[in-house]
Amino acid sequence: MESRDQNSRGRIEAVCVSERRGEVKRAVAAGILQPDHGLEGDGHAGPGHRQVSILATLSIARIKAVIPELEHGAFAENLVVSGLDLSGVQVGDRLAVGGTAVLEVTQIGKEC
Repeated sequence: MESRDQNSRGRIEAVCVSERRGEVKRAVAAGILQPDHGLEGDGHAGPGHRQVSILATLSIARIKAVIPELEHGAFAENLVVSGLDLSGVQVGDRLAVGGTAVLEVTQIGKEC
């Protein structure tokens, strides 16, 4: 499968974690991404292909227009990013986020 790199770098607007899978994630001040592991302290980190979940600020804004009380983490996202167009992302694409992180898309989540 061919990998495509995004041309821009996404800005991380929020970092969210939960200790266990199935729990609502909560926003934290900062996070540490570990290669081939995911976000430290998150229940989805570790072996596997779904270590980090990303959601665009644009998607959240559309939903918050209808449900304004929603907080970051409500959709089980780890990273809320701006500056990336996620609408055409495909499995295998690489996304640059934050200062140095590059994440590979391994699965497309639900559409918001």
